[in-house]
Amino acid sequence: MMQFGLIGIGAGAAAALLFASVTSGVLLSIPLFYLAPLPIMIAGLGWSHWSALTAAITAALALGIAFGPVFFVAFIAVAGLPAWWLGYLAMLARPAANGATTLEWYPPGRLVVWAAILATLLVVAAIPNFGLDADSFRAGLRHTLASILRVETATPADTPLSVPGVSNADRLIDFLVSAVPPSAAVVATLTNVFNLWLAATVVKFSGRLNRPWPPLAAMTFPRPVIAVLAGAIVLSFVGSLVGIVAGVLSAGLLMAYGVLGFAVLHAITRGMASRIFLLAGVYIACWCWAGRCWRSACSASSTRRSICARASPRRAGRRPSPDNGTDNDSPSVQPRSNQGVTTMEVILLERIGKLGQMGDVVRVKDGFARNFLLPRGKALRATADNKQRFESMKAELQAKNLEAKSGAEKLAGTLDGKTVIVLRQASEAGQLFGSVSTRDIAGLLGEEVNRSQVSLNAPIKTIGKYTVPLALHPEVETNITVIVARSAGEAERVARGEDVTVRREQAEEDAAAALEAAEAFFEPEAAKALREESEPKAGAEAQSDKPTATEEAPAKTAKKAKKKEEQA
Repeated sequence: MMQFGLIGIGAGAAAALLFASVTSGVLLSIPLFYLAPLPIMIAGLGWSHWSALTAAITAALALGIAFGPVFFVAFIAVAGLPAWWLGYLAMLARPAANGATTLEWYPPGRLVVWAAILATLLVVAAIPNFGLDADSFRAGLRHTLASILRVETATPADTPLSVPGVSNADRLIDFLVSAVPPSAAVVATLTNVFNLWLAATVVKFSGRLNRPWPPLAAMTFPRPVIAVLAGAIVLSFVGSLVGIVAGVLSAGLLMAYGVLGFAVLHAITRGMASRIFLLAGVYIACWCWAGRCWRSACSASSTRRSICARASPRRAGRRPSPDNGTDNDSPSVQPRSNQGVTTMEVILLERIGKLGQMGDVVRVKDGFARNFLLPRGKALRATADNKQRFESMKAELQAKNLEAKSGAEKLAGTLDGKTVIVLRQASEAGQLFGSVSTRDIAGLLGEEVNRSQVSLNAPIKTIGKYTVPLALHPEVETNITVIVARSAGEAERVARGEDVTVRREQAEEDAAAALEAAEAFFEPEAAKALREESEPKAGAEAQSDKPTATEEAPAKTAKKAKKKEEQA
């Protein structure tokens, strides 16, 4: 028993390190993160399910102590319990039905189905973090995805989202909102199946695997699975939260059948001379098909949103979504198209530059409202219910606005005219090896200023002195001075107004002088001969610049005539 405990503690430590590697931000940490269940499964298959349970608890406690309760719960749900349960089921056995002395082990097909079920439960357990009904879930997931894309693309919060290589960011987010839940189930199913197969391979190689491990191509699924899959596919077309859960379940079960199909393909091509090319062609075809589905789904998502927008005036009795208390189907706020640009009416909850004051009803672009105004609580859709809601909360909003304005004015008093020095590496011409962004400036100003309050139209890419506005509040703005230099001494020169950049002509002259000095030092005779050749040429040029006698005569005659005229 002591051995099982020690094995569990060691496996838990390894699983915790693999799971925590994702905090490093290194690209290699992504596959290591997905391998976190592997040590727990190895302990369960090679020793006992008690060792696996000890490993799961040990890893969760270690992560909870090091990173907080969020990591504790995340590890238990994502890696700990699924790995322990699959390892426990894999080692279940009973006497054979025919009375033989052999054991009948838990079927591998049911293990794969359990992997899909656990993946579905994991995704379903994460749904309440975004909302408790379909509309609020989609709105919360959309806001989260938009925030992630803004961070990855360094898009300021006060500008519409723009993703490189994507013409319509809204269409991309709409597709991701529909694709992320089933995709998460697919990834979780593959992770569970791959870790279980890899753990069985490792334990079998070590000689500690007590059960015969059949090939995946020989497994069969229980008969009710196909009926459950068909029912889940049908229910996935329902627009409520039931449809989302059904779509997640159908994605997990379809991936289970996909695993079976690829296992059969590997089995029937074993021994064929062209096996590598055949498998490579199948995988490439699947990849291309997935890309085509991506583009089709993006187009279908946009079409579906347009159809729903046109059909929504016919609906009635819809409750406001809890994310911003808006009625998505109210005819008064349906997006209108103006020369291809979709817009909507919103009620401003605070003053926003170039739009209006608090309480104004303005029309803005649909993407700007969905990605910025509504998720950040700066506006509400201009429905009749929301207008009444605004009137009831107007006094509270004004009080909060005055409090926030007072704090912003105090902060502006301390920051007004402040000079911030940013040291960066740069070329002799003053071009930075990189740039200075809003995040860099906000970091130097302290925690009271965030990057969205720094009004920088474009990142700073050259050495110099810049005046940067700070929008600390919709009604409070101030300016700071940002000096970008290569050293502290150079920053002082920039502050005095000196030009610290080296012009190209001066750089060429300095290089020529350095080359001449080097030649004079290493080859003095050649340098002397070069100077002797250049001196006669210089003298000849000087003589050629002097006017000749024939050229001087008319000039003297003209001067004498001019003097006579003046005397007369």
